[in-house]
Amino acid sequence: MEREWMIEARKELGFSKSELAKEVKVVRSYITEIEKGNKSPSGKLALKLSRVLKVRMEKFFEEELEAEERELVNQ
Repeated sequence: MEREWMIEARKELGFSKSELAKEVKVVRSYITEIEKGNKSPSGKLALKLSRVLKVRMEKFFEEELEAEERELVNQ
């Protein structure tokens, strides 16, 4: 599931994917994968991204937590 909120935050702050990647010291393709929802950042990277993008760090893990909660309910 695409992280629209991340894309919007990045664009609002005027960052390209390459600029954001350079700011947090990862490759551009990793930013793309995180935005697409194909990858989740490590805690350390989520913290760096949250500071740069001015969002709560927990946002990066909300989808995973919601999926786990649904799974528990359906057991």
